Amino acid sequence: MPSKFKPVFIVWDDAESSDGWEAPPDKLEERLCYTLGYLILESDAHVLVAATIDKEHETTNNRLQIPKAMIKEMRTDGLEINVAVPPGTNKRRKNASKYRRTGADRPRQYRRK
Repeated sequence: MPSKFKPVFIVWDDAESSDGWEAPPDKLEERLCYTLGYLILESDAHVLVAATIDKEHETTNNRLQIPKAMIKEMRTDGLEINVAVPPGTNKRRKNASKYRRTGADRPRQYRRK
């Protein structure tokens, strides 16, 4: 099932703060951030991006609202996030019995009482 949320890549200049007594800097520099996620909402002033989506329930998590005035670049064309795991790539699950601990070699806090 295709998602209604499109992948997005955003380059934006983040705000910065500091505390404590210190000499003023000689110059100011950009604090560029790179965000890759799903575009949830867009208004004239902001974009809302989520790092995690649930396609089945159309819910989102780990959202970030970025003011458009801070955005240097935003791309949605040609981006695809493929979450399928190719067969045979999960070696841990295939050989899970090798990694299982028996009661005697488990750390004390994980032993059954």
